[in-house]
Amino acid sequence: MSLAKKYSGLPDLDASQEIYETPALTDDASTIQTDTLRTDSPTPSDEDHSDERVVRERIDQNSARRRFEPTLVHAKDVNFSDTIAAGERRSYRTSDDETLAEKITRLKREAEEVRIALQDKQAEPVPGIKVSKPEEAAHSDDTAVDELQSLINGLDTSAHSATRGSSREEALLKSLSNPTSATTNGDSSSTKPQSQPQPDPSATQAAIADRLTALETALGLPSISTSPPSILPALDHLTTQLDTLTSTLLPPSRTGINPPTLTPTTPNLDDLHSRIQHLTSEADKLTASRKAALASLSDLHDARLRYNAAARHTHSSSARHTSDQASKSDAAPATQQLDAKEAQIHAQLFLSEQSSKITALYQLLPSITSLQPLLPLVLDRLRSLSVIHAGAAEARGELDDVVARQAEARQEIAKWRTAVEGVEAKIEELKGEMRENVGVLGTMVQGVEGRVKALQTKEG
Repeated sequence: MSLAKKYSGLPDLDASQEIYETPALTDDASTIQTDTLRTDSPTPSDEDHSDERVVRERIDQNSARRRFEPTLVHAKDVNFSDTIAAGERRSYRTSDDETLAEKITRLKREAEEVRIALQDKQAEPVPGIKVSKPEEAAHSDDTAVDELQSLINGLDTSAHSATRGSSREEALLKSLSNPTSATTNGDSSSTKPQSQPQPDPSATQAAIADRLTALETALGLPSISTSPPSILPALDHLTTQLDTLTSTLLPPSRTGINPPTLTPTTPNLDDLHSRIQHLTSEADKLTASRKAALASLSDLHDARLRYNAAARHTHSSSARHTSDQASKSDAAPATQQLDAKEAQIHAQLFLSEQSSKITALYQLLPSITSLQPLLPLVLDRLRSLSVIHAGAAEARGELDDVVARQAEARQEIAKWRTAVEGVEAKIEELKGEMRENVGVLGTMVQGVEGRVKALQTKEG
């Protein structure tokens, strides 16, 4: 009722009860579901293919759903703090689910990169390195790449079928994990003697598998194979690095035996060598300057001691001029020996003190050098602190002014209070005098009124 009263004044309001009615069932009507399938009837729009701009393909709901799915973020062991230590920071990657078409495209691209790398390797041989049976190795690599390309093409042609696609992927994984049959055929058809060392086809397969795994890791995608990464390319890389460092740091052998052939050094080694030379020259300069400083300090101290000894000797000779010449000649050698010993002791103490100070400074140099990256941050912090201190000093001055003004206001308030108290006392005195005057006037008025009444009675 309250709702009806609330909306009673609104126009076009139907307050009647809502009634829903269903038609009665007839005899020929049936609710049983038929077994026939529902088909789309041909329409003129389906037969009209003149307009090529109209896209009549159905929407793939799965791909559309995957497009709007949330992105997977791998943020395990990630440091999001604001620390300045750059070595403790770790990045994180985002990844999406890879579709079958994207996997096939990625494998095609990797196969083409492997083919280009093999062509470059065949076109540019490394000088000074002897490769056994290069034709067989190149033939085996080309055969492996061709088989990989054929498998990828087969996957591309059968991408519309899920079962055939899965079988192709299994075949590809088996071909990558097992040695290729083309290498065996090449070995059987080769005319060269079998005693020579054959190239290992597993190294090429391991390199391809590692490249695929590295690419998947860079893209943030889960690996398609659960097998651990191969160790052969890592061992080859470590061996190359060790050989390069050995050839760079160690001098060449004088025995006349040819050293093993190594790969050419990288530009980083040249930069490292130049930096080592620069640091060595700087250390030599520091050592020379230290020696020169010590020598100059020792010379200065010797000159000062000689000057003090000469002045002391002149003073003692002038003071003892009046004494006996024989006693003076006997005591002079002993005095000179004592002065020489004292000067030597002072020189040793001075040199030891200066050397200890210089040694302490040189011991502090590594710590100062290690703290050099923090120097800009410390300077910025000190500048900010100086600004803060300046602001605090200004605020302190303003507070002192406010306190002084408050003290002056208190003094003025005290003066006003004393003046007000005096005025109040005078007002009280005036009030008392006014009361006395009112009483006197009241008696006088009463006397006048009595006289007036007396006069009125006499007249009446």
